[in-house]
Amino acid sequence: MKFQALEMNCYVLKMRFCYFNKGQKKLHQNETLILLLCKKSCRRCGLNLNVGEKKPQNTKKKLSIFKPVSSCDVSSVRISRERKLLVYKLRKEWSDLEAECLSLKNENILLASELQRQEKELHSSQKQSLALTSDLSVLEMTRKQLENQVGSLKEQHQRDAASLKTLLSEAENQAKDVQKEYEKTQTVLSELKLGTRLAAARSPPART
Repeated sequence: MKFQALEMNCYVLKMRFCYFNKGQKKLHQNETLILLLCKKSCRRCGLNLNVGEKKPQNTKKKLSIFKPVSSCDVSSVRISRERKLLVYKLRKEWSDLEAECLSLKNENILLASELQRQEKELHSSQKQSLALTSDLSVLEMTRKQLENQVGSLKEQHQRDAASLKTLLSEAENQAKDVQKEYEKTQTVLSELKLGTRLAAARSPPART
């Protein structure tokens, strides 16, 4: 506030000096009010300023008093403003970076949770894949066993069929032999019957 008051004092004094140079004897009401405020500020700083002073020489003297101080103060105020502006910009950038960092953290949390969910799904899929692979291997072994059993059954069937054919041919041969023996037996029986009849016909009848 002190620097701003001095800067305003310098500006008012310069403006007043211009008025005096132009030959204007009366200041504007607002400017008079500003000079009163400047007087109070100058008193706080240990300086004396008469608002009703109209002589250009005294004004120049008082202005010469303010010049070395006001130029330094103006540069200080300017540097202070630049610093404040820089601090404001840096704070704004810092707040923007903090907001972006928070957004990135939230996004990172979401991505981490999504990654965990996908890892769980992948782990579950791997378990299911292992279970399916195990089942597939069991089914493959069962298929091979069934194929071996089918092969064995086919071989056994072929052997049984060959044995049955052999037995059937043997049975047919035996049946043929039995048929031949039966025919021979029938022939012998027929001959015996015929011989018995002839013998009975030749023999005399029995006496009573």
